[in-house]
Amino acid sequence: MSECDRLRVEAALEGFFEFARSWEFELAWKLCWLEKGLADAGWRGGPPTLLPPPPLGCQRYGADDAGA
Repeated sequence: MSECDRLRVEAALEGFFEFARSWEFELAWKLCWLEKGLADAGWRGGPPTLLPPPPLGCQRYGADDAGA
């Protein structure tokens, strides 16, 4: 590899790594906001717990449950 080629490759790699650093920051920023949104929505420590069953008489039955 000639000196000229080496300088061109170094410049290309420098540009690539600069772009990768900017993308890394943007991705980290977006993930931070996503995590904050999920935590605010009740996902702190894992998914939300299941809701209690509906009161008697409010259940919906399908054809399998009707004894058909």
